[in-house]
Amino acid sequence: MFYRPSSRSSARSTQLKKVTATLLSLLALVGSLIAGWLGWSDSEPIKRKEVFEGRVVSVTDGDTLVVLTKLQERKIRLANIDAPESEQDYGSRARISLAGLCFGKHASVEVQDIDRYERVVGVVTCGDTEANTEQVRRGLAWVYDNYNKDKDLKPIEAQAQRDKQGLWAKRNPTPPWEWRRERRG
Repeated sequence: MFYRPSSRSSARSTQLKKVTATLLSLLALVGSLIAGWLGWSDSEPIKRKEVFEGRVVSVTDGDTLVVLTKLQERKIRLANIDAPESEQDYGSRARISLAGLCFGKHASVEVQDIDRYERVVGVVTCGDTEANTEQVRRGLAWVYDNYNKDKDLKPIEAQAQRDKQGLWAKRNPTPPWEWRRERRG
């Protein structure tokens, strides 16, 4: 014989789930308030040249990821580089590459700036690998000349071009900043 819950027990189960979700939300809110009151909060403004650490919990694209610090997720834009957009050739490969380098791993972020979208712009090291440089080495990101502060990246990009790594296997790949400009019209 199979157990078939009555509509009453199903309604109770749904109600219990709603109450549990509400209680967990309240508990999280109270925890955040207490943490802030005790000075454990991680939501202070980020300062340039600051270094913070956390675990990479998401990879948005080939040059953007999310790092979970003590109490907060922070969206990080990799400094000095620009990876193909998701809809561009090599966009998916760039995201997969960055995920392989960083997803689920401990990361150290050296803050360079805060961009207009309120993202931290930084140099990200996952394990022993600096992700910004490795994306360029693999031919899955351009050196973003307008914003680049790392003089060592251009020779690495030139080597990736000579070796026809990643996007450099194509004859004339379109840089993402040009691709975005064309889309805007």
